Amino acid sequence: MGSCAMKIDLHKAYNTVSWDFVEEVMLAFNFPGHFIKLVMSSVRTCMFSIMINGQLEGYFQGKRGLRQGDPLSPLLFVLCMEYLTRFLNKVTENGFSFHMKCEEIKLSHLCFADDLFVFANGDGNSVEKIKEALDHFEEVSGLVPNMQKSEVIFSGVEHPVKLKILGILGFKEGALPIKYLGLPLISSRLTRLHCQELEKQSLWAIWVTKVKLKKLSFWGITKTVDSSWNWRNLLKLRNIARPLFEYKLGDGKQFSFWYDPWCNGYALIDLFPGISFNEPYISRDSVVGDFWIQGRWLLPARWNGTMVSIERFLTDHFSVNVNQVDSIICRVDKHGKFNTVHDRLRTKKKLHQWGIANSNSCVFCNAEREEVDHLFFECCFSKEIWRRVLRAVNVRREPFVWKREVSWFSRKACGKTLLANVRRAAMAANVYTIWRARNASIFQQKNITADKVFGQIREI
Repeated sequence: MGSCAMKIDLHKAYNTVSWDFVEEVMLAFNFPGHFIKLVMSSVRTCMFSIMINGQLEGYFQGKRGLRQGDPLSPLLFVLCMEYLTRFLNKVTENGFSFHMKCEEIKLSHLCFADDLFVFANGDGNSVEKIKEALDHFEEVSGLVPNMQKSEVIFSGVEHPVKLKILGILGFKEGALPIKYLGLPLISSRLTRLHCQELEKQSLWAIWVTKVKLKKLSFWGITKTVDSSWNWRNLLKLRNIARPLFEYKLGDGKQFSFWYDPWCNGYALIDLFPGISFNEPYISRDSVVGDFWIQGRWLLPARWNGTMVSIERFLTDHFSVNVNQVDSIICRVDKHGKFNTVHDRLRTKKKLHQWGIANSNSCVFCNAEREEVDHLFFECCFSKEIWRRVLRAVNVRREPFVWKREVSWFSRKACGKTLLANVRRAAMAANVYTIWRARNASIFQQKNITADKVFGQIREI
């Protein structure tokens, strides 16, 4: 059975709310009597005038509604909508089926001032519960849904059931995209113009954590076939985003033991890919703190060679600080450059120094040490790719070393012109694609060619 979402427009919400209802709500919230008297005196004594031919003529007293522009009105209206919120929570306790993506956190609706969004399973019984709440709210508050503007968006609901639901509510059928609080709600591709920055601790973030991640790390979760376009493409960005964040280990209560890159930018699952989660004593959703016991690392299954190696590695390089919380730092300096430019990538040279990698040789040429300068611009493999990229963006010269390339592009690819944007994008795509090719060669044993890498850069 499918689901449905109801975008409800309250007809002239501020102008029609009952004064008696406003007072009853404040009484129910136990506001002081003198305060309620002052507020209701302000609400009930408002007068209105009509402008005729550019002049105000006469006055008449209002009977309901909250004055637009009064700084007190939004606060009073929020109290009124809190009544609806609590009533909806009450009617959904029994005989109500939640929207399939909202059941985990028992979410039945979103409400911001008079913007109301209600979610339910696509069945008549659940929708009748919503209708019961709306009818009661109309009776006590005077706030009525606007039948012309309110709509129901269906997902996977059969046509006869759709007709039944529309008949119960009296709304029209809607379709995506729609806007809620100025943001687009769509199931297809989002563009940059659609969205602005979302607040970190938003309800959306909580929903993603509960429904999508389900205790797993964002870095380790797999994308399912039925995932939305937005979610699939968000997961595709992980390889780009991971180097831009630094995980600082504290008490180990927040970081995923296996999937979060808290080991100097790497996740344990990447450093020790031979680990098997089929064993009952190895859990995917473990956090770092689970294995820090009485001031030392203590992993299960000490007879397992991989687990012994992991414990030895952690003992040599990391410790938990129970007096600090885990933290994540975005690696952007005061000039706006990500730390990739500052040689922070975990190349084989660094991994070899840390005792993680057996060799520090470049995976492409196997002749020189793998460090940033060599990997991206000096290796014969990457130099050939960069030479092609330079020609593609109309730069007629041989590749420079890493620092000179950064300096050159800082001077020659600045500004907002199309060519400057293309050149900046080309350099970023070159570094990103070569790094991905390097990882694919190491961790997936893929055969990488210069033609293939250059083709991927052109696609970006």
